[in-house]
Amino acid sequence: MGKKAYFTLPVNGGVKFMKLETKLLTRTAFLLAISLIVQSLKMPQLITGSLVNVLLVVSTGTLRLFSGTIIGSLTHVIALITWYIEVSAYDSFYNSM
Repeated sequence: MGKKAYFTLPVNGGVKFMKLETKLLTRTAFLLAISLIVQSLKMPQLITGSLVNVLLVVSTGTLRLFSGTIIGSLTHVIALITWYIEVSAYDSFYNSM
């Protein structure tokens, strides 16, 4: 078995150890949540796209390429799902009349 990567956090004069994978996962989830909130605000496309792209650059630059890839993929999938739900609701409402 390979060695696990750990990082240290100074806590009240002591040192706390945490797995690097946990830190990467929580920061990726946090940036994904922020990007989904930005998408759900329904601002103009120029503002929304710019903010999501900034979050992608920040996640790739500060974390890893893995985080940028995950956030970029999931934001597109969720945008597609929400668009499909909106179109389906619109069609079902007006087709039932």
